[in-house]
Parts: sequence; C-alpha cells; structure tokens
Amino acid sequence: MPDGSAANLEGFIVAAVGHTSGVRTDAWHSYFRLGARGKRHEAVFTGKDAGAPDRALPRMHRVAALLKRCLLGAHQGAVKHAHLYH
Repeated sequence: MPDGSAANLEGFIVAAVGHTSGVRTDAWHSYFRLGARGKRHEAVFTGKDAGAPDRALPRMHRVAALLKRCLLGAHQGAVKHAHLYH
C-alpha cells in the first residue's frame, strides 16, 4: 500500500474483509468512511494514555511485534522494499 490515505485503506479493506465481518481500528481519520462503504466499523479512541493501544487492540500489537521479530531474525535487519512486494 503506497500510503495511509483513506482511498488506499478503504480500497484494501473493502477487498480484503468479508461481507459479514466488521473492522476494529484505531482512530486514524482515514478509516472513518468505512461505514459508508458498507463495513461495520468500530473506532477505538485511546487518547493520550500510552498503554491504551495495547489494551484496545492487543492482538494487532502482538502481530506487529511478531512480524518485526521475524523480519529481524530471518533477514537480520536487511529487509528492503523489494523484499515486501511481489
């Protein structure tokens, strides 16, 4: 995905998420029109509490941490954009 714009995120989510599934995200403004695109959307506002994102989206933070760990272990920090696209 080239960037975090609403057009890119909405297009990806509409294509990747099943018709009966909902989407739970942080409060990033690019997600706010998902409801108009036919997706059940729950935005989790974490405010200024530094520990809140881990509590609000615990699995997402775990997936991101494991992915980073995997990339560092398998590629020893030498991952380039070319490795992530096919």
